[in-house]
Amino acid sequence: MNYDVSYLKQRRRAYSLNIHPHSGIVETLSVPSDPECVNLSNRGHLTGFGVLTWSQRGDKSAWMAPSGAPLNVEAVHLDERRAFAVVESTSPDSVVCRNAIVGHTLTYTFAEDYFDLWLEGELPEADQVGLDLDVAFMDLRQNDPADYQYTTQCPYRSEDRSLCYVYLSRPKPPGMLVACLAPAAGWRLRYGRNKSAPEAYRLPMHTVLGLQMLARFDSHLDPSSKPGPVKFGVRVSFEKTLAEARKSLSRGLGVPIVSAPTLGTEAGSRLMFHVEGSADRAELTAPDGGRSNVILRPRGDTGSAGEVLLPSEGFYSLRVTNSKGRGSDLVLYAGPGWLETLRRSLAVLEPSAPGNAEGSYWAHAMCLGRKWLGADTRQDALLYDALVRIHAQGVDMPLHGALPEPAQPTAIAMQMRQKDGRYIGAPLPVPHEFRGKKFSPFHLYEHDRVQDAFAMVQLYITAADTFGRAEFLEQAIRIADAHLADNIDESGRVYCLTSDGKSTHDYTTVIAPLQAVADLVVALERRGDSRAARFREACCRGADYLVKRGMDFPTEGIPPHARWTEDGSIACTALTLLYIYWHVERRQAWLEMAGRVLDYHEAWGIDAPDVRMYGSSYRYWETQWEGDGEGRAINAGHSWTLWRAEALYYWALATKDARRLVQSWNGFETTRCKYAPDGRTFACFTPDFIPDRPRRFALTHCYPLNPDRSLSFYLWPRAADTWLRTVAVIDSAAAGFQASPAPVVLNGNLVDEGQGRWRLESRAPFFDRIFLATELIRELRIDGSRDIELVTADGSWQKSNGAEGGLRVWRR
Repeated sequence: MNYDVSYLKQRRRAYSLNIHPHSGIVETLSVPSDPECVNLSNRGHLTGFGVLTWSQRGDKSAWMAPSGAPLNVEAVHLDERRAFAVVESTSPDSVVCRNAIVGHTLTYTFAEDYFDLWLEGELPEADQVGLDLDVAFMDLRQNDPADYQYTTQCPYRSEDRSLCYVYLSRPKPPGMLVACLAPAAGWRLRYGRNKSAPEAYRLPMHTVLGLQMLARFDSHLDPSSKPGPVKFGVRVSFEKTLAEARKSLSRGLGVPIVSAPTLGTEAGSRLMFHVEGSADRAELTAPDGGRSNVILRPRGDTGSAGEVLLPSEGFYSLRVTNSKGRGSDLVLYAGPGWLETLRRSLAVLEPSAPGNAEGSYWAHAMCLGRKWLGADTRQDALLYDALVRIHAQGVDMPLHGALPEPAQPTAIAMQMRQKDGRYIGAPLPVPHEFRGKKFSPFHLYEHDRVQDAFAMVQLYITAADTFGRAEFLEQAIRIADAHLADNIDESGRVYCLTSDGKSTHDYTTVIAPLQAVADLVVALERRGDSRAARFREACCRGADYLVKRGMDFPTEGIPPHARWTEDGSIACTALTLLYIYWHVERRQAWLEMAGRVLDYHEAWGIDAPDVRMYGSSYRYWETQWEGDGEGRAINAGHSWTLWRAEALYYWALATKDARRLVQSWNGFETTRCKYAPDGRTFACFTPDFIPDRPRRFALTHCYPLNPDRSLSFYLWPRAADTWLRTVAVIDSAAAGFQASPAPVVLNGNLVDEGQGRWRLESRAPFFDRIFLATELIRELRIDGSRDIELVTADGSWQKSNGAEGGLRVWRR
């Protein structure tokens, strides 16, 4: 048989593509800067780039049923269908495809820098309607280089549905911008499955299969969806950066695009914003629904800027429009103070059993809460069980009333798994054998997730500081010694055994275990304890190993034959190197390697105009077992975002990089804003309108119904030595935005006292570090007389001797 196909080819300045004449899909798509082998479109088993997707209208087209592994919860299933279209006619600048049976037409039109795709049809039986636009998502095609595969950096749909776009990034630019040319219901990512999928579709890692842009949602999920003829189009262009993509959107669609350096702050503070394109009006909607106009000031040839005051707690919406009513919006957040957020959340928390790192971060937060807010009887009982009854099983720990023993075990102790009267996953003070290997005293009992042990080390260091008891620090040392003996090799590689015990996995960058070892170095050196030397050596060996490992990022749960370029391993590589560099020893090779890794990780940083996503890391699998169990969906504001955010913080301190300090702040804020006013907190925000397995007949795009019981409290140990003590004043141009008449303030407010003098009001509860990257201020006055560390690349700043009128003064 002859399978030769004469593809319809287009060669343009910004791209080249081939359209299949029998299906109408973009069979191959490339950009001039890429190697010849790289195809940016993807054709799967059922669909590709440029395919009508729809669900059939009717009561039987959507149903609730078990969803499969790992939780097998009930979820909505849609009867989704696809239809290809045969090429009907061509011209030099267009290709028209038609499916006579379904009755739809696809029309491609080509320009030098972009191409458009329009879907038209009566489609009387269709409910949900849209286009499959499948691209080479990260690791979907294992034989293609990861540098040229996509992550989802900015998924956006305006509240009025008039503007919808998705910017896809990758380690090597350009990215891809997919923008709707007509009002749209929204975007959707289609996720691959592993264990629960049919064998033909099974993948060894978590992967995005495709992108959909939807003209309307299924009416079972969105009651406002109505039948009718469809005319829906998208534009595809190739922009080097998201900033260039936003300029392209504004020019090409005639829409003002609003953005801001920061989207989250404390109530009573101000935030500045910038607008790309012509805008006539800005309106702020407060949490109570009240609306107010915001002044816009011209900036540059076509842009403008403004500032908003967020007086009360909650989420705000800022919408900017032009004379035609077209526009875009920002979602902003104002919260209570840092310590008030912690107080509220600890008061209502019902924690999980501390059987692993993820399940124990509530205990870290309770220790810090006790130190900062005072003792609480209920919390002390929980801490006693975590710190003494469970994780110090078999150890004589005389605390002399520093942490009183509760009358009976708490619920967390009763939930812990036991074997032979011992808690599984807790340190065992005697040697034992597991998976054919003999483990040292104080290795976790029948448990070899090494990251859990090092999280426990950090917990005991925090407890020792909170309670002032050396017994807790000694437990940290014992656990660290056991796991450095059993789980780190001569090269510095941290490892875990495979399930059969016959080989090992590299876990050096799974929840950054060496960060805990660095914390132990700091704690011991502060006490003048010579045992710090052996932990210092382990840190340095591990950092050297990461430099030698290079741009390879192994992670947990993936077979050795598969490639999964996972956000967490990349971020934890940078964090480990920078944390050891800052706290243990300053070696230039570690700093340089961390810089390379952070540059690479830029593609995994979400930059959407919504505080619930802005600054988050790109993850999409944690909601299989967290939140409401809605399956794969973007995990915006997940606590593991803090790996990247903390790495950016230390990079900024080490290199005076103002832009990355702003990114760090946004990463912390997107995790802080998921704390509700009533104290509940959530695993993450789900921006997907339709996640992998919707849990109810409704669109998602919200926080889950179920509160989180531990992992979201990872915020507090990571903020303790970073943003709880730091304020920054940065010119917006230094942060990568348009120049403004006033600087961006992170974790504080500025009061203009005239003649270049400004007074700083700190929002950091333990303020002792200030980062300055501003030329707009001549004199900065700070309340209080405490010593403050100055971090700046500008050597012209000078601190006054002593306090002046109760103020610490810095002058240029």
